[in-house]
Amino acid sequence: MSGTDIVKLPGLTSSDESVRVDLSEDFENELQSRCDYVIVLKKDIKKTNYFEFVQKYVQYLQERGIEIELVFGNIPENVYLKLHISERFIRQLADAYEIDIENTGHYYFSVSSINLKISQTPVTLNQDLFRRQGEATNLERILILYRLLNDARFGDSRFDNYYGILKLQSIGAVVDHFPLHDGECEYSEDSDFLNDRQILLKYWANFSMWYKEQPLNLIEKYYGTEVAFYFAWLGLYNFMLIPASAIGVFSFLMSVIYLVSSHDDRIEEICNSKIMMCPPCSQGHSCVLYPLKMECYYSRMTLLFDNFGNYLFAIFMSFWATAFLNMWKRNEKILKIRWNVEHVVSKSETRVLFNETSEYTPMKIKAAYYCLSYTMCLLLVFVPTFINFFYFLVQIGVVVLVVFGVIMYRISIAALIRVSQIQYITLHSLLIESVTTALLQLFFIKIYARFYTPMSVWLTQLENPRTQLEYDNSVIFKRYLLSFSNNYAAMFYLAFLKGRFYSPAHTIVASVRADLCLSVGCTMALCIQLVVIMLIKSLLGNILTLFIPMISQRFKKKEKKQEQTVSPQWEREFLLYPTGRYLLTSEFMDMIIQYGFVTFFVAVFPLAPLCALINNCLQLRLDAYELVTRYRRPIPRRNPGIGLWNNIIESITHLSIITNAFVLAFTSDFVAREIFKYRHNSLKGYIQSALSVYDMKDTLKLNDVKLRDNNSTICHYTALRYPPDHPRKYELTNEYWFQIGMRLLCVIVFEHVIFLTNGIFSYLVPDVSQKLKEGIKHEKTKPYELKKATMEKNATQRRFLGEKAKVVIRRNVS
Repeated sequence: MSGTDIVKLPGLTSSDESVRVDLSEDFENELQSRCDYVIVLKKDIKKTNYFEFVQKYVQYLQERGIEIELVFGNIPENVYLKLHISERFIRQLADAYEIDIENTGHYYFSVSSINLKISQTPVTLNQDLFRRQGEATNLERILILYRLLNDARFGDSRFDNYYGILKLQSIGAVVDHFPLHDGECEYSEDSDFLNDRQILLKYWANFSMWYKEQPLNLIEKYYGTEVAFYFAWLGLYNFMLIPASAIGVFSFLMSVIYLVSSHDDRIEEICNSKIMMCPPCSQGHSCVLYPLKMECYYSRMTLLFDNFGNYLFAIFMSFWATAFLNMWKRNEKILKIRWNVEHVVSKSETRVLFNETSEYTPMKIKAAYYCLSYTMCLLLVFVPTFINFFYFLVQIGVVVLVVFGVIMYRISIAALIRVSQIQYITLHSLLIESVTTALLQLFFIKIYARFYTPMSVWLTQLENPRTQLEYDNSVIFKRYLLSFSNNYAAMFYLAFLKGRFYSPAHTIVASVRADLCLSVGCTMALCIQLVVIMLIKSLLGNILTLFIPMISQRFKKKEKKQEQTVSPQWEREFLLYPTGRYLLTSEFMDMIIQYGFVTFFVAVFPLAPLCALINNCLQLRLDAYELVTRYRRPIPRRNPGIGLWNNIIESITHLSIITNAFVLAFTSDFVAREIFKYRHNSLKGYIQSALSVYDMKDTLKLNDVKLRDNNSTICHYTALRYPPDHPRKYELTNEYWFQIGMRLLCVIVFEHVIFLTNGIFSYLVPDVSQKLKEGIKHEKTKPYELKKATMEKNATQRRFLGEKAKVVIRRNVS
């Protein structure tokens, strides 16, 4: 049976009689054309133990003025309850749930935008304003219904935990529940009227609109502030990436010109050098000496990513990150006022599942659960696993284990390349090693991401927070903590640890000590890793996300080509992807992680903002397209901003300043070069000064090491240590400690200058502009001004009509 049944609820009573919903003729017509919410039940619900619960639940809703219609679709095992709230009850319920359906918001406060005609659409031309037509919006109706569904009881007492649609779904009485879209998303160009969903698809969720402004007010009207704030943040982030991308491209072009036209003493010294470098290991057939000039090609390419222009760009990006943070706070404040959520406080509503476990949890048990939860998070990053790896004991975690495995792969590939007889492979050794390692690291990132997403929910359930707000914040924090370590662990290793443990003595092939950098630093390897992750993880991932569902949908259409039955709207939307509570958490997480890549390591890859901008233009429209066409309508939430994400973004912004300072001081050899240049007025001999001498007769097994033609046992390695003929042989030199002090001084100066400048900037640019303050003040005084104007108008009319004021004179009679 398909279509719409008569307005009865068969099977939802304890007897065979049906309960007819009391409807007037006018409202019956309204119900057929309008539906706000759908509850999905099993068709054999009467045969289950939950039948009485559903019956009481439906009765509770009907007593509060909710009209219910039972309908069937093409899925034989399901029945659907269509819920509708009538106009005669909507104001009463809106007041009960503190939902202001009269206030239209402060739409005359403009949000900063590009303000170019080419970037505007018919929807955004006039700030995409909408006016109320004397009734609640569809979103407000859904919000009222959802809150009522959460309060509706189906138990015998008002003191038990038998209430709410979530409880019904958790026990299996309800299959699913979801609000309905306004209508179909497909539209015809000849249509005179488009619903909000069709307008969003035409002017927002459309890839041809990639350069257009977003209709934020319409998004807020249709999806609520939670979704609208995410897209507002993403839109501002993309807008701010435009100047960063332009300056990054300019910096890269200057680097190319410098590489082609300039003469660098360091590179010439490497390319013409006769120095033999020590083998990366002490025994094995791959432990061979190699000439320093083998690094000539990649040392020259390093100039593209390790030059003074890139250092200036890193300083600019530190200021850029703080400017973006301040601009977002300002825009968020304006949007809060526009959407009437400035004073909305996330209520500390007790979760249903919290009441199910216990109404009171002793502090000792709660503390134990918190310790267990966060210990598990740390274990996923630094779980103690003791491995006797010949000469040292390593304490690693799941993430560190993956990074360690990737390092071992890198070392093994490097060893194979060293003994390779193919000239092409030997010439492009660094590129092959870095790209394949980055792809392997990306594979582990994707695999581990699927693991820690449910893990964060499980750990939070152990804590059992009392309120939903605490629960959501705990889940988000854990997901970001694990995602941070998953995505950045390899990057921080390349930037600050790679090549720091090398010593020519007692170094085996399968050892972290054998993982070496070029003599000019590790910036090239870090750059390649960043390029592969940003291009493949984000851009290629978005392309696959867009086209794979389209291809699979075409195959499904071919399989069902002969089926002529058209499903009703509520059933078609039931088959769409469900929108869980954390619908946008993954998207927000990806953007925050990308924000870290753009700000943390931009000194070695100035094109990172451009890659992020290209990806995000696709990401924004893809998220919008999926939300409009592939997902059910999410349950709206009136959140006063992006919440915990603000704290995370602020932490990343401050951390990026510190990271850029350490990349500049320690990852690159900028400080050492400047010291040498100050002493010698040029960089001639700089490479030689950065190398130390080692006599392989001291520890190496010379039978396993291929010596030079003259059988010399002297080799060089990147370090500042005393030579073998010095009384303090192989100890760190005084120059090393001097350079460490200067590097730390560079970090301190870099951080303090930027933090001080950003602090002054934040003080001078407040969160609320003067124009906005004047608008708010004008709004508060407007009612009094209207009253005064009315009084003045009445007085003027009386004077015009010739009315004379009556003067009453009273005398005191003593």
